[in-house]
Amino acid sequence: ANVMFSTPMRAVLHARKTGDLGDLNPIPWPAITGNCAAWLGYSYFKRDWFVYLANQPGFLMGLFYTFTAVGLSSSRTRDVMTAIILALGLALPSIAVVLNLPMRDYDEEKKAFVWGMVCNLILVCYYSAPMSTL
Repeated sequence: ANVMFSTPMRAVLHARKTGDLGDLNPIPWPAITGNCAAWLGYSYFKRDWFVYLANQPGFLMGLFYTFTAVGLSSSRTRDVMTAIILALGLALPSIAVVLNLPMRDYDEEKKAFVWGMVCNLILVCYYSAPMSTL
């Protein structure tokens, strides 16, 4: 995952240097952030350091890419990226609260399964986004 998520780094650094995204499509970058944030949450449910360590760098790279693109994108693209981040910012904590408060008596494996399904749904959205630079 980290190799895949680090692939746009050179292009993003170039865009920062030139002040122009060129033909880069930044829409997948908030999905990288949300995907890795979701997997960080999954690592909590599974108590798995390997999942955590595999996704923490991607989360930071996703934030870096997204913040870079916000400054260089058209207002329409910026609005789409903002909507994605806000939707993920609402959904992920809300799902975590539901899994830990009303469902606190449920088996941890069931909660981990639900959270894992959320992670995979976000990943499918990420893979379905058109990318000019992966």
